[in-house]
Amino acid sequence: MHMTTRTLALATVLATAFCTACSNNPSVVTPFPLGKGGAKVTAKLLVKERLTYAASLRYEYKENDSTERAHQWKLAGGSTRLSPGNWVEPCANLNLFVKVRQLDPPSNQLLAEKAVKRPCLSSWGADKLDAELLAITLTPGTYEFVVESLEQSPEFIAARTSLHVGRAYRGK
Repeated sequence: MHMTTRTLALATVLATAFCTACSNNPSVVTPFPLGKGGAKVTAKLLVKERLTYAASLRYEYKENDSTERAHQWKLAGGSTRLSPGNWVEPCANLNLFVKVRQLDPPSNQLLAEKAVKRPCLSSWGADKLDAELLAITLTPGTYEFVVESLEQSPEFIAARTSLHVGRAYRGK
């Protein structure tokens, strides 16, 4: 019985890994050290299914750490209450440039480019905040997403930020 339980557990782990590797909803998270002008990050994505994908700036924090979350929320320019019923969303003090290239097939074709000044939060969870920078519908192939910081933003130098590329979230 003990050996059967172990075998079943191993089979479950292997099946989960296989399904994740073969998933039609790929995503990539690449650390993006913001703050210095010219900071750049590149992420490659293998697309297996025609869907809309998004490049998002991700602000990460430890789950249940309200102090770190509040700090990231402030950096991201999340909404704040000025007075009862009066809210403002300043968005992040950043100036970014995003490019998407299709690497295969055909080789090195520029599909989109976009300047993003003051990216605003588009979604959040228990341990992350996301600001969508660009959304694009892609067909099967290999793609490269490049995001560059165009200005210095010293307040972001020690921030835990990354580029997340994955299926675009469009609500329920």
